[in-house]
Amino acid sequence: YVQSVMLEPAALQQDLETLLQTIADVHPSAREGLPAAVSEAAAAAKTQLEKPRDRGSCARILASVLVPLRDAHTALALPRSGETIALPFVWLAEGLVVTADAGDLRRGDAIEALAGRDSGELMALLAAHVPAENQHWLRLQAPGLLTDLGILRFLGLCEKTPVAVRIERDGKRIDVEVPAGPIPGPRRKTLPWARLEIDSQHSL
Repeated sequence: YVQSVMLEPAALQQDLETLLQTIADVHPSAREGLPAAVSEAAAAAKTQLEKPRDRGSCARILASVLVPLRDAHTALALPRSGETIALPFVWLAEGLVVTADAGDLRRGDAIEALAGRDSGELMALLAAHVPAENQHWLRLQAPGLLTDLGILRFLGLCEKTPVAVRIERDGKRIDVEVPAGPIPGPRRKTLPWARLEIDSQHSL
């Protein structure tokens, strides 16, 4: 998305009204009116949208209205750029773990910080913008979100690459600069998980 494009208050207010009307029309929790937490967030958003905003700010404000629903099915598409950093990882209960060798990263490295933020701070950033019933969903979404440069800019984590990542490997802390690039996948095993072989000597 083009973050520098400014949107006028009238258009922003209309976007907010459309969002609220959609919630009122289709969301189960709004059968007897908007939930109090949503109404409160909407009032705050209305005030913030009284002046021109760029698209990133608009998305951030509108997303805050949906978060109180705690419903992953009711979410705003955040402004991805499609440009990624070469950081293959998964977010386990123990924390963020590198899943494939990539540059100075090694499979199994524990990620202690991304762009200077630890796992608790990263979770708080995601929770403020991504509606979810629980943190399991946020951890599942994190690898796709936190490797997209558009999302990293949106969350205020970085403006450009390389991105600073601190890892722990064999008891040592190592600072790595992660460049832009495709996200490497794990190495494929030489044999598939399931296979069928016929022994020609003993076949009936």
